[in-house]
Amino acid sequence: MRTLLIAPLLFCCLLVQAQKQTVAQTIAVFPFQHVADAAPALQTMQQWKPAQWKDFFVMLDTDSLKLQPSYALHAYVNAASLNADLRKKTALNLSAGLTQVKGFYAKDFLIQRLGLLGDDAGIKALESFLQDNEYAGVAARSLVGIHSDAATAALKKALATAASPIKEQLQAALNHAAANAVAPLPAANTYEKSSLAQLQQAMAATSDLPNKRNILNAASRINDAASYQYISQFLADPDLRGDAANALARLALGNNNIRGAKVSSSLEKAFPFLNGVDSAILSRKLVEADLVKPAGNIALGVITSAEKQAGFKVLFDGTNTNQWTGNTAGYLVEDGALVVHPEIKGGNLYTKDEFGNFVYRFEFLLTPGANNGIGIRAPLEGDAAYVGMEIQVLDNEADKYKALEKYQYHGSVYGVIPAKRGYLKSPGQWNTEEISIKGSAIKVTVNGVVILEGDIAEASKNGTIDHKEHPGLLRPIGHIGFLGHGDVVKFRNMRIKPL
Repeated sequence: MRTLLIAPLLFCCLLVQAQKQTVAQTIAVFPFQHVADAAPALQTMQQWKPAQWKDFFVMLDTDSLKLQPSYALHAYVNAASLNADLRKKTALNLSAGLTQVKGFYAKDFLIQRLGLLGDDAGIKALESFLQDNEYAGVAARSLVGIHSDAATAALKKALATAASPIKEQLQAALNHAAANAVAPLPAANTYEKSSLAQLQQAMAATSDLPNKRNILNAASRINDAASYQYISQFLADPDLRGDAANALARLALGNNNIRGAKVSSSLEKAFPFLNGVDSAILSRKLVEADLVKPAGNIALGVITSAEKQAGFKVLFDGTNTNQWTGNTAGYLVEDGALVVHPEIKGGNLYTKDEFGNFVYRFEFLLTPGANNGIGIRAPLEGDAAYVGMEIQVLDNEADKYKALEKYQYHGSVYGVIPAKRGYLKSPGQWNTEEISIKGSAIKVTVNGVVILEGDIAEASKNGTIDHKEHPGLLRPIGHIGFLGHGDVVKFRNMRIKPL
């Protein structure tokens, strides 16, 4: 009798172990270098049963690095967001996962994915965190990301009974939603069965922008070269170029017959206008499929082949802040960029890893009069400008900065070595920057021009030019950070090469 009981128990244990191995084997491909490498794994994940998802969430919650489950889930959510049925199913799976995981990282990560997924099926799970001091901010931003009346209603309901500091976080999320709202599209099935000729006639007959956007959306579902050619003309329309760019990217990625010099030319024109929560993955797919080679620009989260060979790695892929710590509440991911939102929460954001000697490349966009900074070799506590060092990020041409000291100009090692002025683009335009540091030698290049080159040890041997103590100036290693000073600044395409 005892033997008869042991056999089924042993079989169950072996079955559970095999199931866990299957989950681990499925996601072993992540992080992937090419979309084609991940496609079989994503298809397998679509077939997972609740028990397999449960094992996956255990990995996300307990794995020491969390690298494979994090990349796997992010890729899966991006793919699921493009299919209504799969999107709802995934939202329910993630909601179930939130009741299972215990650790901060796993909960925070799942909450963010529900926002990226953008389905009302995730609202109930997100609502449950709106009165939680630890997760209210990220849950509120995820509800905003769903872009639905039901999600907004959930935020307003929670706001009515919230106390500080949660109340301010919820209000900031609602303000952000209102500032970025767009007119609702007509019903999705309005033009669902229309031919391209009918859509062209409808476009010619309307002046209503939401209606035009809906027509473009319908045209993008006609998967052929004629539809692609028709949509491409709207890249010249400032009101529709974003919708047109996304539609062209999806058509080209979904139809191998849409190829050729004209297609490549139009995709390169479309590339800067890709927008929305899936813009980063569309950008990556276009580059990986060799459909675009954008001159002077880098796809979000993609390093060039030359950079890869040189040893660069991505610090921010345009979709999440997984490699960063600190004030993750005040730095939001929007359209592939990291945007400082001081109205939500001020403070600094740091890399989780520490770096000593390196070449750090990134792009930044200043709003008028904006001020920020790049922390170098900094600890996680204290004023990075003094306990580490700060490379100034500043719209130093603004009128309010007329009386600046030279060591406060953009690109300066704050208080230590001044940078040359006059090489920033106007506010609202993207700039490129490279910071290279080895030992005490440092060089800063902005928009292709070296604006600072010096030696911090030599510059400070008789005291710094701001006449202040900088006890961390010669630290050999530390974190890289964004040092918020109360202004909106955007950053993207952060990549680093350790030396």
